[in-house]
Amino acid sequence: MNNGNILTAVMYHYVRPIRDSAYPGIKGLELKQFEGQLDYLCRYHEIVAMDDVLDALEGKARLPTRAALLTFDDGYKDHYEYVRPILNRRGLSGVFFPLAGASLDLQPFAANMLHYVLSAATDVNELISRMEYWLQTLYADYAAENLPALRQKLMVGTRLDPPEVIYAKRMLQVALPAAMRQEIINVLFQEFVGLEPSEFARKLYCSADDLTTMHHEGHCIGNHGLRHPWLGSLSESEQRDDIVGGLRIQDALDASRRSFVFCYPYGDFNATTISILEQLGCSAAMTTVVGSASICPEKRFEIARLDTIDFPFAGDAPECRWSKEVRA
Repeated sequence: MNNGNILTAVMYHYVRPIRDSAYPGIKGLELKQFEGQLDYLCRYHEIVAMDDVLDALEGKARLPTRAALLTFDDGYKDHYEYVRPILNRRGLSGVFFPLAGASLDLQPFAANMLHYVLSAATDVNELISRMEYWLQTLYADYAAENLPALRQKLMVGTRLDPPEVIYAKRMLQVALPAAMRQEIINVLFQEFVGLEPSEFARKLYCSADDLTTMHHEGHCIGNHGLRHPWLGSLSESEQRDDIVGGLRIQDALDASRRSFVFCYPYGDFNATTISILEQLGCSAAMTTVVGSASICPEKRFEIARLDTIDFPFAGDAPECRWSKEVRA
């Protein structure tokens, strides 16, 4: 039984007309499916704004019994060009988490470069072959010592990706040393995509003007950090630098650096991350922990979310598991 202050936070990334785009292999949500899912969520839930969630955290109000929050990670141009007009037309508010390094400095982060490499590659095994070729060519000693064990450890599927994709992602996102993985991603990006990084960033991410427009229209613009690292693997000073670097987005919006909302890149954090957020005056933080979120002060930095794939893409679809669980 939902007695209030339970939140269904839904997480989105790429939202666009994918099939007819230049990168039809990109893993994202078709725009028509997004509209259908909004129909579904509006039918079974009440869409709330981030301010409503913050009021509930502060004890100023309670959430509706089937409250849902729409969250959009990484600050893609999709969110300005496609999502924003749909939300505005429906009178809905979203929470958007851009990266300062991408939107302000035109420096694409490695995971996005990898997404486009995966999209452009006709066969993930071909991509893995090229990745391992460059690892062995550029870092022969490291490859000879570590590659077999990494293959065995990381070739494990998840609910979102098959084993081969997870292997490529983990190798180039976290398993290899930072400088090594960035060099290999750069080489693969030129092989498979062929764009200059700044040109790629300009096309992919919201600009400061885009984010300012969304902010003035009443959407919440949060902090997703500077460069999208796995925060839990960094030192305290490195974590702080990335989180503080992300606050440059607030400066660009002429908004206060206090009382911001944070979203953990990759959903990765530890006790040090939470301590830094508290010190900086963060109001709440979004995770990738799967489930409905209990909105209470002691959980303000560990708000669970559900993925778009967890809900139907049509307004007339029957009530799904997650909607049933928060039924009043």
